[in-house]
Amino acid sequence: MGIEQTMNGNLHYSRCINAALAVFVIVTSFLFGSQQSFAQTESEKLTRLRTIGEVKGTFESRPRGRYLTEVEVRLKNVGSVEATGIRVEAILPDGNRVQLHGPSSLGKYKEGTYEASAYEPYLMKGRIKVESSCSNCRR
Repeated sequence: MGIEQTMNGNLHYSRCINAALAVFVIVTSFLFGSQQSFAQTESEKLTRLRTIGEVKGTFESRPRGRYLTEVEVRLKNVGSVEATGIRVEAILPDGNRVQLHGPSSLGKYKEGTYEASAYEPYLMKGRIKVESSCSNCRR
C-alpha cells in the first residue's frame, strides 16, 4: 500500500509538471506571436519618401557672385500608407540649408512639389542635395 501511494503521488506530481509546462508553452507562444504581429503592424505603418528627378534651382548672377533665388524638388511617397509631418530641406554645396515648402502629408504612392524662394549665395560648385523626413518614415 505504501508503494502504491508513492507511485500515485509521483504520477500526480508528474501530471502537474506536464500541465504547468503545457500552460507555459501556450502562454509564451501566445505572447511571442502577439509581439511579432504587433511589430509587423507597426512596420506596416511606416513609409519612405523618394526624390523624383533632379533638384531644380534658379540662379541670378550679381557683381558679387551667383545667388540661388528658387529651389524646387518633387518627392514621391513610395509606401503603402500616408506620409505625415513631411519636412524637406535643400542642402547647398557650402552646407547652407533652405527649408522647402509644400504638402505636409502625401497619400500612399502620391507625389508632391516642394519649393522655396531664397536669396542664398551659391559660392561653391556642386549639386544641391535634398534631405526629406516625415513623422512615420522608416529610419
